[in-house]
Parts: sequence; C-alpha cells; structure tokens
Amino acid sequence: MGIKEIETGITEADQYILLEPRERFDSCAVGVVEGYGQSPRVCYSYTKVIEVLLEDGGSLEDVQDHFTYNILGSYAGENTPCFLFQGA
Repeated sequence: MGIKEIETGITEADQYILLEPRERFDSCAVGVVEGYGQSPRVCYSYTKVIEVLLEDGGSLEDVQDHFTYNILGSYAGENTPCFLFQGA
C-alpha cells in the first residue's frame, strides 16, 4: 500500500500528518493505524524510510541516528506518523 491508496480513504475530518517531502516519502507509507481512543495516523515502513534517507549519502549509522532523533523523536500532535519495524 502506498499513499495513493491511503488518500482514497481520507475524509476532510482526517488530519493525517505526512512525512515531507512527500515525493520522497509517500512510497514508504504502508497503511493507517488506529487504536482505541486514538486518532488514525499514517504508518511508514522504517526500512523504506531509511533507504530513502541513505540516498542522500552518509553511513547507515548516521542515517539511523538522524531518523531516531529528527523523525521518530518528533511529536506533531496526536496524528504524528508511526513506523513499522519489520523482522530482525
């Protein structure tokens, strides 16, 4: 699933927060998650986001640090995106 499929189900009431720039990160979206008492939010693949960030250069360790502190560590309200860490 990509952002196009997610957008199909978006209504005006939905206030999804998407990673920017969208042309780079939309393909990393895997779906929308919901929990009891929580607003729906876009879920991104950690692996795909890391792959996109690696395109800018830098070591895997530097990119993972950047992700942890600047993306995962950001809070933009109850609709802040979440990330799926698959496998080991």
